[in-house]
Amino acid sequence: MLQSAIYSDGQRYHFVYSERGTENKHNVTDNLFEITYWVISSITDTLAIRYMRTHILPNQSQRKIIFDKKLSLLSIVGENYKKAGEIEISEILKTSPL
Repeated sequence: MLQSAIYSDGQRYHFVYSERGTENKHNVTDNLFEITYWVISSITDTLAIRYMRTHILPNQSQRKIIFDKKLSLLSIVGENYKKAGEIEISEILKTSPL
């Protein structure tokens, strides 16, 4: 089971992502936008994957559908979230092209 937790230690914000009791990611920031982006990004990832599973056609790239849907969802939240998503996806594509 996937789980995430968000908390503040009084100085910084923490975003912890775990699966089956094993911590996979523990990001720390003092930036409110960054912590909200991490949370919203996690939610939009899940929604984009669900969307891809029900809308993919033969010979379509799963990742392209996911990335496009994620950016569409982030743009609903705000343009600054979409821009952060574009940067994140650009970094992913540098090491793992479509």
